[in-house]
Amino acid sequence: MKQNFIFLIIFTLISNFGSSIFAFIVSFYFLKESNNAIIFSILIATTTLSNIVFKIIAGYFADLLNKKYLVLVTQFLSVLVLAIFSLNTDSIENYKFVIILLIILAMSDSFSSIVFNSGMVNIVGEQYLQKFITVNMVMLNIITIFSPIIGGLLFSIFDIKVFIYLIFCTETISLLILILIKIPEIRNNMSESKDIISIKRFFKDYIKTFKYISEFQELLILLCLSLAMNFFFSISNIGLQTGLVKVFKFDSLTYSLIVSALSLGIILISLVLIGLKDLDIKKNLTLSISVMSLSYLILSLNFIYSSVEISKYTLFFIMLVIGVSLGLYNATSSIFKQTVIQDNLKGKYFGLETMVAQIAMPLGYILGGILFEINTYIYPLIFITIVFILIIVLFILKRNFKII
Repeated sequence: MKQNFIFLIIFTLISNFGSSIFAFIVSFYFLKESNNAIIFSILIATTTLSNIVFKIIAGYFADLLNKKYLVLVTQFLSVLVLAIFSLNTDSIENYKFVIILLIILAMSDSFSSIVFNSGMVNIVGEQYLQKFITVNMVMLNIITIFSPIIGGLLFSIFDIKVFIYLIFCTETISLLILILIKIPEIRNNMSESKDIISIKRFFKDYIKTFKYISEFQELLILLCLSLAMNFFFSISNIGLQTGLVKVFKFDSLTYSLIVSALSLGIILISLVLIGLKDLDIKKNLTLSISVMSLSYLILSLNFIYSSVEISKYTLFFIMLVIGVSLGLYNATSSIFKQTVIQDNLKGKYFGLETMVAQIAMPLGYILGGILFEINTYIYPLIFITIVFILIIVLFILKRNFKII
């Protein structure tokens, strides 16, 4: 189990780091060269939609097929397509070919993400479950902070064509590491796996999963929270980032430091949680939502009255605390879901949860963009609205979340 833990950490680091840098570079390249926002938005939308579709599909197959073969086949297809692209690097300058490439990368990333999520307890063992979840959160947030910086630095040095070789190398190394990871077979429905390529079976299995969630009160609460939090956090992210420029008129350095404080907060709480054992599920969930509510209340007050000089520090601290509370919520809810969901439904649950979250986010961004264009007085009003919603969430958790 320890060997699996180490290999899975290395795989996650290399695979996500390579994909994040590549996605940033190609998006920036086409925005810079074409000066066309439509092409840029198509590339972003391609990645988002591909992730939604492939994670739903991956969730279905992960509960029925051999997990090891499933993730190896999709990763091999990714490497194969990249090998073909590397024979003609000029194709990367054509956004239509890049769209195909982004779809393939989204496929391999989606399948590996769902497979490892659905089999995490059996792959790393209960002994390393909390440690893996928290270390994984640290890595993903470090990648979020540094991949645009490293991507921008590399882009200023190398030609765009070089990056096809970079992503080919990271995906190939990821494939080799996958071979070393032992993924136990946990299927108990082999006899039912004959008609898996069936639309009817696909929808029937997801309906069964949703019925299971609806009867499991705590899981239903967490699924609804995933929808609500992703939606309202997307709105608040638009508000914060536009507010830093429009209301406070901060320079680029101050702006980047305040925005990155969220990821830094998640990293800090994850490092703390690595050393803790036997987390109290209900206590940590309610604590995280309580801290979040208070943080958003202080954030709204900053937009009502505060000097620019003071806000520079208070906003950084507020975003840091929101990051800590968000990290605590994510880690606690992940551990809970990993330990209570049936093995033969985990893939579909995580596929469904990802779909809900990734549909909510763009809707939140669109609504946030519209609302925050009205006038500057709307900023504190929306943040206070989020506070009230979080208080309602807190009340629901305290009243209905029975598992401690």
